[in-house]
Amino acid sequence: MKLINSEEIFVLIFSFIIILHVAGSEKIVANNHALLFDPASLTVAVDYNTSTTIQLVSEQDESVHVSFVYGEDQSHSTDYIKPLESINFPRHSSHLQIVLQITGLRPGHLIVGCNASPILNSSLTEQDFLRINIARSTKLDRIINTIGWLSFIAWSCSFYPQIFLNFRRQSVVGLSFDFLALNIMGYFCYSIYNIAFYSWRNVQ
Repeated sequence: MKLINSEEIFVLIFSFIIILHVAGSEKIVANNHALLFDPASLTVAVDYNTSTTIQLVSEQDESVHVSFVYGEDQSHSTDYIKPLESINFPRHSSHLQIVLQITGLRPGHLIVGCNASPILNSSLTEQDFLRINIARSTKLDRIINTIGWLSFIAWSCSFYPQIFLNFRRQSVVGLSFDFLALNIMGYFCYSIYNIAFYSWRNVQ
């Protein structure tokens, strides 16, 4: 069985970086007709309220009626949050922002979209949908996030003690450099993914 050498590993890593750079440069830009949520992703606890805004970006000279749709299963989606009332944007109200109150009803995840009348001929952006995470409690959500980050840090730092011991004894007897290169690539890609998951909208 042929083992992957270090040069091939670094070529794979470099190719991965290039792919991420190209994907990130392909930004999706809305045209002159769009409904945008800000923020487009939020967390609310059960029986608590939070808010977001919806904005009409349009050059139309007529009023726009907006109703909301909830995920794929319409029969159960409204159980997660209190249903949002339909809204109207009057004529010549481009860039008007309307505040929406979100009330959590039961734990889960929900994506809220819009139906506009007349239909807006818009490009898809990351703000066209509202992503809602309904937590059982804010304290529990913080505990989950803390445990997740601690496990990520512990997993990422787990191989440093072995490196330190090898350095102290000035020996790498029994160490497979191919295995080490594969581990470095794995840790690198996993770190890039986790960082992008929280900071890069295309990955989100």
